[in-house]
Amino acid sequence: MLGAAFLIVAVAVIATGHYLRVHSPGRISAEGPARETVPVHSLIDRLPRGVFVQPTFTWGHVRPSGDVELGVHPMLLALAGPDAEVLAPEPGSKVSENEELLTIRAGDRSMAVRSPIAGRVAATQAQSSGATDWDDLATRRGQWSVVMVPESISEALPSWMIGRSAIDWTRGRYRAMRDYFVSNGPGHEIGLAMADGGDIPGAALDACDQAAWDDFAERFLAG
Repeated sequence: MLGAAFLIVAVAVIATGHYLRVHSPGRISAEGPARETVPVHSLIDRLPRGVFVQPTFTWGHVRPSGDVELGVHPMLLALAGPDAEVLAPEPGSKVSENEELLTIRAGDRSMAVRSPIAGRVAATQAQSSGATDWDDLATRRGQWSVVMVPESISEALPSWMIGRSAIDWTRGRYRAMRDYFVSNGPGHEIGLAMADGGDIPGAALDACDQAAWDDFAERFLAG
């Protein structure tokens, strides 16, 4: 009788511990759903109002103060995969135009994203791994990575794109990337899958080594 009671209590304790591990606030269960791999082409046309796109594959929003929120174009994050993260410099850092500003990292691979403007980094915030949703930008809640105090925003603005011109530029870059992966996919697996008109798969760069990341960055992020 005592043995049966002890067994029931033990099972209850184990079950309660499992429930708390999975459902406790602030804890993410290892058994939870995997991060979503986002189709790259789905991020071309969803540009929030008032957001600029720059040739450095960054986006920017100018605050009323004149400071500029900057983030990585979601298309790059979709290519890097759902576990990619964005690394930013320390607040107070001074950055020249076209100098490395942000770093995309996934595992042991990384690539530099250049700054579309010269200035001082006023603030940074953590970039959620794999965050690619343009919709967050429309609410001004995130996913900017840095706030820059620009040296002269009037000199940079002519090269920035907004509205239809931003979408047209992004479409052109997507086509160029698609051609690149068709001919340069790792082991040609990606290229073969796309040869008949298919879209770039999400996390296409996640199948590549650092040498391929370097080559991609040289072709598309060199400014």
